[in-house]
Amino acid sequence: TSSPTMNPTVKPTTRRPMMFVPVLGCSDDGLKEIETPVVVSPPTLRPTCPNYDKDFNLCLAVDMSGSICSSNSGCINCPNERREDFVTVETCCQGFAYIKGFASLLISSLSKFPSDKTFSIVQFANEGKLVSMMESTVEATSTIDELRYTGGITNHAEAIAACRQGLMGSLAFQQSSTPRKSIMMLITDGVPTTPENDPEGAALTEAMQAKEDGVFIIPVF
Repeated sequence: TSSPTMNPTVKPTTRRPMMFVPVLGCSDDGLKEIETPVVVSPPTLRPTCPNYDKDFNLCLAVDMSGSICSSNSGCINCPNERREDFVTVETCCQGFAYIKGFASLLISSLSKFPSDKTFSIVQFANEGKLVSMMESTVEATSTIDELRYTGGITNHAEAIAACRQGLMGSLAFQQSSTPRKSIMMLITDGVPTTPENDPEGAALTEAMQAKEDGVFIIPVF
């Protein structure tokens, strides 16, 4: 008798698992269910995203123009034109409070997303102003809470330019080998009204420049 092998081997098979599914088919007795073999594909692995698809820098541009707190929005003594000093009565009206609330909730929700992230905040009316950049979730929420309504007209061009400045500055500082995504969210209630010669054209020019820099713009009306 031959001695048993010490290390038995199993030849791999390429045969794929099958299951039998009843389908209607024809027979001498008419239609009847016939067990039909069906090849079963193995389950796919859970998809994963590389870090450079998760990490991001987000700029929030917050509209402070006069239409946010118009006479129809429940304001009391709100300015219709921009003032050099901030309005002292908190957020001035429910309309602006809604905008701040939306921005804060957005930042809070994104904080639960498993990624590295920073936030920049821009306020705009007559002109755009970069209030903060490269902030954490807690810092950005505090910055939003401290915003005070100014009134004025709507300058989308400068809002986009200020956000682009914050996002490009963040990328330059981080100098990562896997650059983060740059996202801009423009929170506004209408169309641009300044500069006077071509407000929409100026906004489009700035938006195209931001796009060329790899910035993804999300308008929120």
